[in-house]
Parts: sequence; C-alpha cells; structure tokens
Amino acid sequence: MEVIAGQLIKRIDPQGGEWRYSYDDIGRLIETRDPLGRREHIKYLRHWALPVQVTDTAGRTRQYGYDSHGNLLWQQDPLGRETQYQYDPEGRVTQVTDALEKSKYLSWNTCGQLLSYRDCSNAQTLYHYDAHGRLRESINARGEHTHFRYDARGYLVESERPDGRIDRYEIDVAGQLTRYVDPALKTLQFRYDPSGRLVERTDAMGYSVKFRYDAYGRLLQLTNENDESYRFGWDELDRLVAQKDLDGSGRLYAYNVLDEVIRLTHVPSPDEQPPLSDNAPPTRTIAIRHDFERDAIGRLVSKRTEDGTTDYRYDAADNLLSITFTDNKGEKQQLDYTYDANGQLLSETNSAGLLQYRYDELGNLQTLVLPDQRELNHLYYGSGHLHQINLNGRVISDFERDAVHDEVLRTQGKLLTRTRYDTSGRLAGKAIHYRDAPVEVLPLLDKAYRYDASDNLIAEVLTQTQRRGMTNAANDENAHLEQIIGRFHDLPHTGKTYSGHNRYGYDLNEQLQTVQQSRPNWQATQVEDFKYDKAGNLFDGPKLNGLIKHNRVLVYQDKRYRYDRFGRLCEKRIGSNWVQYFEYDAEQRLVCVEQYRSGELERVVFAYDPLGRRISKEVYQGDYPEPRRRVLFHWQGLRLLQEVQSGLASLYVYATPDSYDPLARVDGKPGSEAIHYFHTNLAGLPEQLTDSDGNAIWRSDYHGWGKTRNEWHGSRQPREQNLRYQGQYYDREVEAHYNTTRFFDFDIGHFNQPDPIGLNGGLNLYSFAPNSNTWIDPLGLTPVTFTDSRGLSFEVHGYNSLSHLSDSS
Repeated sequence: MEVIAGQLIKRIDPQGGEWRYSYDDIGRLIETRDPLGRREHIKYLRHWALPVQVTDTAGRTRQYGYDSHGNLLWQQDPLGRETQYQYDPEGRVTQVTDALEKSKYLSWNTCGQLLSYRDCSNAQTLYHYDAHGRLRESINARGEHTHFRYDARGYLVESERPDGRIDRYEIDVAGQLTRYVDPALKTLQFRYDPSGRLVERTDAMGYSVKFRYDAYGRLLQLTNENDESYRFGWDELDRLVAQKDLDGSGRLYAYNVLDEVIRLTHVPSPDEQPPLSDNAPPTRTIAIRHDFERDAIGRLVSKRTEDGTTDYRYDAADNLLSITFTDNKGEKQQLDYTYDANGQLLSETNSAGLLQYRYDELGNLQTLVLPDQRELNHLYYGSGHLHQINLNGRVISDFERDAVHDEVLRTQGKLLTRTRYDTSGRLAGKAIHYRDAPVEVLPLLDKAYRYDASDNLIAEVLTQTQRRGMTNAANDENAHLEQIIGRFHDLPHTGKTYSGHNRYGYDLNEQLQTVQQSRPNWQATQVEDFKYDKAGNLFDGPKLNGLIKHNRVLVYQDKRYRYDRFGRLCEKRIGSNWVQYFEYDAEQRLVCVEQYRSGELERVVFAYDPLGRRISKEVYQGDYPEPRRRVLFHWQGLRLLQEVQSGLASLYVYATPDSYDPLARVDGKPGSEAIHYFHTNLAGLPEQLTDSDGNAIWRSDYHGWGKTRNEWHGSRQPREQNLRYQGQYYDREVEAHYNTTRFFDFDIGHFNQPDPIGLNGGLNLYSFAPNSNTWIDPLGLTPVTFTDSRGLSFEVHGYNSLSHLSDSS
C-alpha cells in the first residue's frame, strides 16, 4: 500500500493485483486503474466535490449539471437521455422530468417529509405524519387508506390496512421484534440471546426453528421443526468452509486469497436408501466437484466439471458477452450477447438464432425481434405502464388500468376480461364478456374470489351464463357445447345461469389443508384433504411412521420414492406397474428418465444450454435408436418463449415483459398465425384457452397441488397445452412439471431435487410453497406471494439472513 499526504495512491491485493488512484491538486479522486489496466475518470465542478462527468472503464460517459447551490439540475446517460430536476427554496426536489419529458411532482412539509407524490399520469399518493414526525397515514390514488400506530418509544406496533384489518408488532427493550400477530390473530414469535442474535423462531402452530452460534457469533447449527439440523463450519477468516445437510451430505468451499470461491464440492451422504426394485441402476457415490477460475478483478471466467468446461467472456463494462460450454468430446455450445451504452441487453444469439431487444427512452422493452424477424411490440403510457401488445402490428391484447395502474380490462380476441379489486388491492374477481355485447348483458363467466384475514384464498365462485355466443361457431347449432366459453360442460343453452365453486381450507401456517370443488355438471363435490409434518412435508396416513425423512417424502398413497446420496430423486414407483429411474449430470440437472410402464421401456432425455435452460426433450420407445418425439424450447432470459414440436412452432406471450403470467399463445408460421388466449386462475394457472373468435379450444381442472384432471381438447386444437403454474411446463411423459431449475412433483407438492441455491431458498430444500393458490415460484428457487394487486410483493418464504450460506458461486 502506498499513501502520500494521507491519500491512497497504490494498493496491491493479496493476489498481486495492483490498484492505482490519482487526485487533482485539491485532493479530489480523478482516476482509478484496476489490475486489468482499465481506467475510470471523474471531472468535477470547479471548486466543488461534485462530478460533472464520469467515464467508466468502457469509455461510457455520464454528465451532470448543477445550480449555484449545488443541487443537481440534470443528468445525462451515455445514450444522451436526460433527466431534469427542480427544487423549492429549501433545496427539496419538487419536479422530476424524464427523458420523455413527462414529469412527476413532489411536495414536502417544513420538516422535509414527503407529503405527496403525483406521477406523470396525475395519480397521487398522500402521506400524513403525527406530531413526532412518524408516518401516520398513506392514501393511494385509489383512495385506499393505510394507518400506522406507534408506542411511546417510537416503534411501529400496529399497521391498519385499507379494509380495517390490523397487523400487530411487539418490540422488546432492545428494539427487536419478539412477536408478530397477523389480522387473523396468527402469531410468529422470535427469541434472542443477550447479544441480540436470533435463537428461536416459533410459528403459529407452535413449531420452532432454532439457531446456535459459536463464541464469535457464527452460525453453527440450524435446527428445523422436525428437530433435524444443518451444521456449518468456518475457517479462521470467518469464511464458510463446510455445510452439512440433514442427511449428512454437504458442501465444501475453497477460497483464493481474495476470499472468492474457487471450488465447490458436493459431498454425498454416508448412507444410501435401499432400492425399490431389483433392476434399479446404481447411484453415484463419489463427490461432485466444481472448480472456478477468476480473473484479476474477481469475475468468473471458467467453470470446470467432470462433464466439461464453461467459459465466460466480458466486455470492458463487465457485461457478459458470451458463455461457451465445451464438453469432454470437444463439442461446443455458445451463447452470445450485445449491449448498448446503458448496459441494456440488445441481442442474444443461441441455437434458435438471434433475439433482439429495443427499448424506449425510459428503458422499457419496446420491441422483441424474434429469430424469424417478427416483432413483438409493447406500447406504454406514463412511465412504463403497458397498454398494448402486438405482433407485427396485429393486436394481441389491449389493456386498461385504474388510478394505481392495476389492470382492469384486457382484450382477448372477440372477448374481454374485466378485473376488479377489493379495498386492500386484492384481486376480487374477473368477468369474461364478448367485446361487442351490450353493457347490461351478463358476463359469459364470472369468477369471484374470497379471502380470509391472512390473505389466503378461501373460495372461488364461478358463475356461467350458458347461452349461444356472438360468433359463427357459437351460433352454429352443430357446434360442440364445450366450445362455448365457460368452465362447465354439457349444459343446455337455455339462457340459464349456472354456478360452481372451489373452496379451500388452511392450517395456521397457511398450508393447503382441504379442497372442495363442485360443478353443476358433476354428480358429487370433489374433496381433497392434506396433512403435513412439522416441517411442511405432505404425508398420507394417521401417523408419519417413517413416511418422511430429511424433508423427503418416501411414501405417499400408492407412490414410493427413493433418493440418492445427494438428495435427488433417483427412483419412483407408482402403483405396481410403473417405475421411473432418474439420471443427473454434473450440474445436478435431470438429463434422463428411464421408465417402465407395464413392462414397456421408455426413455425421456433432456438437454440444456450453457445457462442451464432446457432446450430439448426427446422421447425414445424401447430400444429404438431414433426418438419418436422431439420438442425444442427457446428462451427469452429465463422465461420460455417458444416451443417447436413436429415442425410446428408456438410462441408464448406474457402479461407484462417481466411476468410469467401467460397471456397468449401464437401458433403457426409468420403471416398465418392463430392466436389463442389464456384464461388463468388467481395464481396464473391456465384454466382455459380460447381462440380469436372466443371459442374454447382447451380447458382443465386441477387437483390441489396442480395435477391435471378433467382436461378437454377441442376438435380444432391439435396441440397440447402444457403451461401450468407460472414458470412450469407439464412433461406428460414423466408426469412432472419442469420448473426452470428443477422438477416439481404435483403428487406430493414438492420438488424432486434440493434447492440449487441451498438455504437461500428456504429451510426446507424441497418445499414449493405453503400453498399454490397465493404463492408462485417461476424459477424453482424461492416462492413469492402475489396477493397485493400491484404485482408480486416478493414476500420470501425463507430465511434471508442465511443468504450467505447459499452455494451459488
């Protein structure tokens, strides 16, 4: 380290990398140089320590302008897009004008607290404070009031939602949360040691998670509700070097001198579960090792596994330019990326071709150019609220939104769906109409949602008006009744209204306990009951009796499960005539399912790209060397964009550029596309597909954890509909849902493999979510809840404080 006049001039890190710093004559930092020789430059306002120009390592420049008081007046990004600011006499921002010259307005009280915020669509949010300056009330643009109350010490003790429901908080003398009581009076309790470390969390059912630390405050043991423990080891530099899971398997971490992970070793469990059948293939018993190589500034440049090497290449701004996987035979797979000067992704080149992105002045995705040069366009109002999606100018859907920009209407061909919300912003209902029907005509299908005080969905009331529709197919006396939009089959078109319902019950931990489904065309109500152990694992029977071990379901109904030494499902028996064997690669991805049904052999083989996205599925019958079926998958980021079966392509369109909620499926070649529209439940699970004329072409009901039942395909629907829970794809051959990073078993509501991000995804490495009605997990990593009308609230069902225990590199 070299220091002159108290200023750091040179620093050499433990790996020998040299960092240099330069200053001007009044001591302001004007240049940095990293171990790769890259330079960053800063120019300042004369006599002020305010930057007017910052040039990064890629030569991209951001510029800033100020008034005479040093307030920022404008800033310009490397693309020349400018944002402007105005202030009151006290120096508080009162107006922000974006690159589209649309303004937002803010007002403040004399204490510098925000009183109002008005967006560029004139939607206003108000804030009121008590005499001590604490937020007392907020009122959104829909007029919904949220109230906050505090104790004498200033700690929040109550928050009252717009519908009057109250959340309560108890704080101890050290300012730590000791009890949370939700509006349904369900309680979470927290206990701490004298050093303020959390030592126990007790849920609403009285089940506890316990934490034990060493003398240095490092977590040594994490004990779950079933009294099984994870254990952790640390080195003298406080780095996590070992983690032992519930079954004795674990992870070992090795570091370089810069504390960067350079090796991850997955250690198998010392015990092996006995095979379920005599013909079960052997499972892996040796460790799985991943080696990482990093450059002088810590970027991952290479990963080596026993299957091959993955190389990563970056530009001068640290954007990823390419990922190349080379297997042991020398065969390569490569993904290439380009970016604009703001770091926005411009293109991705993969096996499907070139995918291109165009953005508006605010960075909203405007156009997605597909490999076949079709353009999927997104139109916005305000600062980025979607109001239309079209394909090459052909409208897929138009959207209308309310004062807080929640969707209240979408068009779906000759249909439209109206959405309504309750006073807490929860989705209260959807109604499907013909677009040209008079306002007073009853909707074809109305879905009303009801919740308990904890925001759990407790009822869906379905009301169908059974009548001839407004389209040629619906007016055709020879048309199948099922083709008319609705959920109920084989009902006469008498103009009558029919009703059905789905009712749900939950335990105190919000786990799905009962499902009751009735339809007017069913002879009896369908009832399902679920029971769970203390850690949230589904079991069947009066007692556990060894049905679950280490959060792995071993027996459920007529199904038997066996796991390998790494905790991955390796064998499943269904009844007496169906057995499945599962094989994984060095990245712990499922690559093959070999199964025997009534003695008939079938193999299903999966392939992945360097990002771990599944790009193909091949189905082989018996010993025949050629697949009888092959499906190709194309991706936009980590979201399924297109699939191709038998040369027929289907393009998936979602409700927003960032959503996994399916909006439409576009089948066919450019210029002759057929658009089909998804109608989903509260969680985005598809219940029905309709064509552009409003005729039903597919529908399905489901069991409590997403297993398909009562599926119907119209005579004009040649293709399967395989989208299920958001981010999931139904693999009919193996009766499981592919969930981006692993597979979901809907028979037991669990994943087949441990969470790839370890404890960062939750304490139970196999859990999907407490229930599938108000929770989703599009990536198969971490469940999120979405009952808030403004989109996903990202209430993580896990332990964020344990994020440093993730095995991600």
